Amino acid sequence: MNYIKLLTDFTETPGGRYISDGPFSGELFRETILYPKLKKTLEEGGILIVDMDGTYGLCPGFLDEAFGGLARVKKLDPLLILKSIQIISNEEESYIHDIQKYIERR
Repeated sequence: MNYIKLLTDFTETPGGRYISDGPFSGELFRETILYPKLKKTLEEGGILIVDMDGTYGLCPGFLDEAFGGLARVKKLDPLLILKSIQIISNEEESYIHDIQKYIERR
């Protein structure tokens, strides 16, 4: 099982959508942490757990670019992504639904 804790593996202050928007963007998270871990998880046939708790909040652009970008930019099958990622968000449960929506709509 692979695991990402956004707070410790990336930042406590996630930013906007694109790298050009400033530090700790959704694009940077996807390219440097999320996609490499998901790719490894898919090769191993496991589940990637992504723990979103502990940060100072997550904007929709960050979530869409990080997770929706797996389908749009990386051209991964949305159903495969949804089967391979488990989101933990006890502090803000709406993030789980939002992430699923961004992946499904590409």
